[in-house]
Amino acid sequence: MRSISFITKLIFSITFAAIIGCSSPVSVDPITPIYPVIDSYPAWSPSGQYIVYYHAGIQNVHLDGGYTIDTDSLGLWITQPDNNNPVQLLNNIISMINWSRDGKWLVYVSNYNIYKAPFSEEGIDSLDIEQLTHDHININPTWSADDEWIYYDTNRADLGTYLYSIWKMKFDGTENQLVMRYGRQPHISQNGETLLYQMSAGPDGDRYPEIFSMDLNTKISVQLTHRKEYCRYPIMSPDCTKICFLSKGNLFVMNSNGSDQNILTKGGLACWSPQNDQLCFIGTHGFLWLINLDGSDLKQLTNGPIPE
Repeated sequence: MRSISFITKLIFSITFAAIIGCSSPVSVDPITPIYPVIDSYPAWSPSGQYIVYYHAGIQNVHLDGGYTIDTDSLGLWITQPDNNNPVQLLNNIISMINWSRDGKWLVYVSNYNIYKAPFSEEGIDSLDIEQLTHDHININPTWSADDEWIYYDTNRADLGTYLYSIWKMKFDGTENQLVMRYGRQPHISQNGETLLYQMSAGPDGDRYPEIFSMDLNTKISVQLTHRKEYCRYPIMSPDCTKICFLSKGNLFVMNSNGSDQNILTKGGLACWSPQNDQLCFIGTHGFLWLINLDGSDLKQLTNGPIPE
């Protein structure tokens, strides 16, 4: 439809110029390419040496928004933040990637279930991959501070509702336990004391997903955002002083108590550097970008096809 409207606009401009006797060319606004998300779900290794991410295998992005996919290149990739030399680790459609705290394991989602794989720079052998969940929709896995548990959200029907709730299971997929009803997108702080999550808040008819924090010792929850916007994917910095989250196409950063909420940049899903001073996020044209916590030194990390 974009190409049809463009041609129609061009014909109209030329016709109008002829009617008024204009001898000079009439300018026509160029088409802005529609980029799909090419690289997503970044996760920074605890050592700071690597960033893993999902590459969608998209090639040949067209000006009308169409594109082609190379299925051999889609999957889990790894690169270095200071030297972008990406290497494919796994050829599969995956999402929601997270490192174990010791950097030895990766957990991710494929076909709405959670899998675990040992990390290796040389690639991941499919024989080493363990499927941890098998029923319902199970997504957004995150490790506990001691790597003994994996928290996730699920629509398990045995609660009498298909609404999502937060659960946890042992690192081998056993001992599934309910953590809280109706929460989503869990994230455990580096010190193991805080559970961040998203949950709808507000009176009936005026409810919005907001960001909450639960003290895992006292089980007391506090609402951190009151934006009445779609707030999602909270992640706490490794030093537990800041939280990044998404809302209305923007990447926000706030203090861990919810104060000083500010837009850092436009963007999508993000992860923290182990040094707490940078974020890697989905940015312009669907690639991964790096940015300092103060908004400086914006740098494109991954690259891809140029529209044609």
